Amino acid sequence: MLEPGPRLRSWLPVWLACMAALPAQAGKERRLAEFQKDRELHHVEAAQAYVEIGWWARKVGLATQATTMFLRAKEAGQGRHFMADQLVEMMRNFGDGFWKQKRKRPPRQLVLECERRIRAADKKVRKSHLEVAKAAVAADKEADARVHCNAALKLGAELEVDKAGKYRIDGLAIPDALAKWLQDQTVATAAGQRVFESGAAAGGPRLEGLHEHRDERLIVRTDVGAEQAKAWHALGSALLPHLQERLDGAPSRSLVLLVFEKRATFDDYLRSLRIESHAAGLAEYGTFQTIVCAEGRDEAQVQALVLHELSHLYFWGTAPAAMPDWYAEGFAESFGGQGTFAFDGKALTVGAPMAAHRLADLKQAPMTVAELLTGDAEDLWRDDPAKALRFYAASWALQRFFLDPACRWHEAFVDWEDKCRGAVLGAADPLVVDAAAVAPPRRLGDPKPARDLFQSMFGKDLPAIETAFAAFVQGL
Repeated sequence: MLEPGPRLRSWLPVWLACMAALPAQAGKERRLAEFQKDRELHHVEAAQAYVEIGWWARKVGLATQATTMFLRAKEAGQGRHFMADQLVEMMRNFGDGFWKQKRKRPPRQLVLECERRIRAADKKVRKSHLEVAKAAVAADKEADARVHCNAALKLGAELEVDKAGKYRIDGLAIPDALAKWLQDQTVATAAGQRVFESGAAAGGPRLEGLHEHRDERLIVRTDVGAEQAKAWHALGSALLPHLQERLDGAPSRSLVLLVFEKRATFDDYLRSLRIESHAAGLAEYGTFQTIVCAEGRDEAQVQALVLHELSHLYFWGTAPAAMPDWYAEGFAESFGGQGTFAFDGKALTVGAPMAAHRLADLKQAPMTVAELLTGDAEDLWRDDPAKALRFYAASWALQRFFLDPACRWHEAFVDWEDKCRGAVLGAADPLVVDAAAVAPPRRLGDPKPARDLFQSMFGKDLPAIETAFAAFVQGL
């Protein structure tokens, strides 16, 4: 038998090593190709699920739900679903021409059916995200796996951790490679359950041990106490039917309410989300939660803040139109303004006049419609808190003025509101902001389109509106 020469012997180990590596390399390339194929299919199928709900909603007259679903489809498709991208452009370019039939109030059963369909679609999309995450781990694409797990959690996926430290999301086992990352994204409640938490995900203070009370529509977390979590959950739950009646719709995701006992904790948490605010509460649309500070406030004042901020989030969750501050604050004050509501622990009544002292302050120093149309709530809280309170009261009054059926501009106002919500004017793209990856904008979306539409519809009547509104305020 001939032996290999010296030169061949020197290359033989290298050659054998390369040959041995070929199957491993082929396996890695195959797993990468499978991951890429699964990811592409996920985006197309997720977008299609929301497109189908949008077409059904449009057919049965649920205009705002249809538009919101088309936006969700575009976001889910990530540019892979041509129809989803085109529907959003058609909707924005054609305006009223996109809707073949006159919008009218839909039956409640249709609203509930739409909510059911969206939740079912979200569940399937969550499962698809998790399957793609598993494929990503197998392909050594851990960063991609994190993105898809995060997306599933933001869509409301349930997180479980067993005694051995094994994670499951919506019942599906999660690879050990993601365990440490998942631990960093979550916190333990007072009951020991691990839950996804936006501040922790953004690298902020870890809110371990918060008391939680939840159902599929509302999640309340607080450091004040278990009984308060239960009480604020009852309050928020009692609000939801009123908002659904007002808006003819409901968010598909669970609302999240955080209530902090101390201002310092409240501020620290906001900073973890890269937010600075001079107010005592806010609705953070990018992470889809409301955040409230209870320090220095009695229970009635905290209840008002909770109702006000939940109303903001609910509005955005049904149709993410970016509305001017006078409209947004007037809407929220209609449900959470001082004096406008009464809660006995079970039943909530809304729609009463603003508290007498708030109206007295407004009557003594009235604000014009022109001031309201250009007002910036956050700037007012920073520069002049007393004027901010009057701005809120005046915004509540202006919305009450327009919604009075006896108002000569009532039908035009409702039409403007429908157009803003139906076309989700100024909606942000994307609809959800990853606070850990990018500093969220001060506002999610641009209120200019809604403001410009208001000017085009009411501009010529503004002098008459000013006069009529001033008289309305004095008569409150």
